[in-house]
Amino acid sequence: MSLNQSKPVTESQVLALKNCITSKINSFKNKGTKNKHGAIAAQVILIVFSVITPVLIGWKNDKGEAFTVLVNLALISSGITAACSSLQVFFDWKELWTNYKVSRNGLETIIAEMDYLISSGYENINQQAMQDHFTRYKEICAKMDESYKQSRTNNDNSGGASDVANP
Repeated sequence: MSLNQSKPVTESQVLALKNCITSKINSFKNKGTKNKHGAIAAQVILIVFSVITPVLIGWKNDKGEAFTVLVNLALISSGITAACSSLQVFFDWKELWTNYKVSRNGLETIIAEMDYLISSGYENINQQAMQDHFTRYKEICAKMDESYKQSRTNNDNSGGASDVANP
């Protein structure tokens, strides 16, 4: 062990790493929430317009004739349904939502471990312990980046539907 690794850490070093980790936790939380809200909105719109389309097509006047305006609205509704199906595939990545949560949990564990070390005093925390925590932080981020890249590549290459339905 080098002299540098056995040196106690400073409060600013610990706080810098904690701030970095906290920022990443918030980022993962925001990305997951935003993505999930997009998927829910697309699903709701998809359901509503899927129901409206046949109703508009089937609506007849007293003579049993379809209203031209309603048929046109049904065509528009059908187009919106198709667009929302595409949006839903884009946003509905349950695998990524799970990975965001797992990554957040891993990062929160690092913060808890750091808080535990801090409770014994900064002078009792050596540089190697901080380096180990920083290395775990980088590994979690790298794993999440790889997961995102893999999910996105699979989704783009397959058209999305099969990967979303069966990650």
